[in-house]
Amino acid sequence: MTLAPTGTDSGTIQPETNLSGGDTGQGASQSQNALEVAFSIIASCAFVFNLAFCVVLLKKRAMLKKPHNSLLFNLALTDLLTGAFLILTPGYVSDKPLFPIADGFGGQLFCALLGNRYLLFLVAKESVFLVTCLAVERWYCVMRPMEYKKHFGRKRLLIYIVVSWIASCALQSHKFLEQKLSGNKCVPVDVPYGREGAQAFISIKSVSTFVIPCFVTWLTFAHIKFRAPVYLNDKSSHSERRERQQKLVLRMCAFTAFVVTLCWLPAQLSYTLTPFGITRVSSPFHKAFNVVSLVNSCINPFIYWYYHREYREEFIRLFCFCKLAKKVVIGKQQDVSPSSSKS
Repeated sequence: MTLAPTGTDSGTIQPETNLSGGDTGQGASQSQNALEVAFSIIASCAFVFNLAFCVVLLKKRAMLKKPHNSLLFNLALTDLLTGAFLILTPGYVSDKPLFPIADGFGGQLFCALLGNRYLLFLVAKESVFLVTCLAVERWYCVMRPMEYKKHFGRKRLLIYIVVSWIASCALQSHKFLEQKLSGNKCVPVDVPYGREGAQAFISIKSVSTFVIPCFVTWLTFAHIKFRAPVYLNDKSSHSERRERQQKLVLRMCAFTAFVVTLCWLPAQLSYTLTPFGITRVSSPFHKAFNVVSLVNSCINPFIYWYYHREYREEFIRLFCFCKLAKKVVIGKQQDVSPSSSKS
């Protein structure tokens, strides 16, 4: 999910350049300024709105007992971190580091984690894995309710989240080979696996971190859509309240997955094609794709707000600091609180 390294004729791969690469003169300056403004807005919105959602869930701890709410909480944390790392990573909100790069170990750590965009795209990968886990969680809830608690108890859920973070870290570890500290600057280095190795490595990584998770996600939702038990479409059922809640949560999760896929697909495709010389990180299209992909981090809280009345009420209380929520007509009558009944 990273901004792709660029293939060279020498058989090596150069690390990612800043987002203004390839432009010259006044046009380059204007383009860079526009990108910095765009990324500043994205970073601010992602941090503020996802922090608000996390606060809402922390204020009502009972909501976190639901596995899907725990996964949404972790997804909000990754989006919040995306906003923070956008600010700290050179080449986005600011073309230069926000603070001087230290000598020695501190500078090496900066180049390894921020200078080469390791942390920024680590959380991006994790968001895709969490969405896939969310889809599987919904599948068990709807299609295998008798096995739901077994596979999505607290301990199991914690294991899934930890494993997804470990996988994200491992799949992004090649970034440590792309830059090193020289003086007080992070400078690119030739990676050891060469051009052909990079083509194979990036193709495999793209498949394992984006194609397969997205395929599993949408196969899961499609199976629920076309093979769901009849009672989910039976309005005369005695458990109509629970059924409405399941539908709302399912729609919310599916739409969240749709937005993640839609936002990241162009950037991921551009990333995969770059070592083959088909696309370049300096192209206007690649820059635009990266803006679109990172916009995803500030959209999700609005999806949660739209689909659930309890989220909306808590958001209003949080931002208005008053009892205004009690006087506002919120949502449709069939909307059901996510913590009021079993999902």
